[in-house]
Order: sequence, then C-alpha cells, then structure tokens
Amino acid sequence: MSSGLVRKRVAWFSRLLFSLSVMIGMASCASYDKSVENPSFLNKTNYKKLNGTYLANTKKDSFRFSTGDWYVYDYNFLHEIDRKLWKDTLGLDTVSEYSFRLEARSQKSLRVLYLKNDSVFRERNLKTRLTNKGYIQLKNKNLKIIGLPGIAGGYDQKRIRLTVNDNNDLVIDNAEGSYAAMMILYGGISSSSQRMVFESRIKNNN
Repeated sequence: MSSGLVRKRVAWFSRLLFSLSVMIGMASCASYDKSVENPSFLNKTNYKKLNGTYLANTKKDSFRFSTGDWYVYDYNFLHEIDRKLWKDTLGLDTVSEYSFRLEARSQKSLRVLYLKNDSVFRERNLKTRLTNKGYIQLKNKNLKIIGLPGIAGGYDQKRIRLTVNDNNDLVIDNAEGSYAAMMILYGGISSSSQRMVFESRIKNNN
C-alpha cells in the first residue's frame, strides 16, 4: 500500500472521529437558560396538568435593536414542534384563528390536536419523557444531520420542554444549537434559548 493512500485513509479516519466527537458534544450544545425557574414541577402523578387548549401564538414579547428601535415578535407552537422536514412542514394562513389541544396520554406520549377556527385539522403523537427537573421534554427529531459533518456540513439540535404556570398557561423552553464546518478547518458552534408562554383557552381541571 502506497504511503499516499495510507495518509488519505488516516485523514478520512481522523475526520470520522472528529465528526463523532462533534455529535457527542452536540448533546450539550443546545442548553436551556439556567436562570429561569420551573413554575410548576411535574411528576408521575401530576404530569396531566399539561392537558388543555392553548392559543397557538405566544403572548407578545419584544427586544430593542442597537438603534434603539423596538421589535415585537411572537412564536407559534405549531411551528415550534415542526423540525422543518418535508413531512412536518406546516403552512398556516393569516386570517384563521389557530390553537391546539394537548393530551398527555402518559409520561412518554403527548397527543397534539391542531385546531383551526376550533376545528381539528391535524393530529400528532409525540414521544416525551419526564425530566428530573419537573418538565415534560419532547423526544421528536432532536438531532438533524446537515450535509457531511466535519467535511462540508454539520449538526442541528433542537430541544423543547414543557410545563405550566399558575394561570394554567403553557410554558415552553426552546433550546437550539448548531455546529457547522468546512473540511474541519473552519467551524463554529452557535446556540440560543427562549422561554415562551401560550395562553390557556380552557382552564385545566386536572
């Protein structure tokens, strides 16, 4: 075997190891904001507090640009659980009223009913787990591979956990992280996290 071929194989093997190490590291890349508190600790006996019907858009929030101008924005729950894959991508019009109903079937399964003008137009069952911090966390498509990791691509991770507040509104923490590299030489990690509140339409009696 020529020395050139050996060097090529060593290089490819090194890239593979690098890619695997990045994948492992991604587990902590998308991290929740540690400064926020859980308003309602969920456990094996009260996790059905999530059951209820909520407005699809968050209560408005805003932040200030460096220019001093304020930007008002909102989030949509139906898009937040969409991983932007073909089978998940959802088109919503701007004139209808959207909401959603959650039914926690168990600690490991959450049913989502999509409502348009109070009529169900879609259903999804999401895999979940109860965390030791008292949240129900979604397990659907948390990690997505983009291109050829470590060569010309990277990883994208999205984590979502749910709880409720004292008003029975749904509280969601969303953490996203990504890693991208070109031939290992140029790479970077970015991450962000948000807390969103979705107002309850029908108060929870569980």
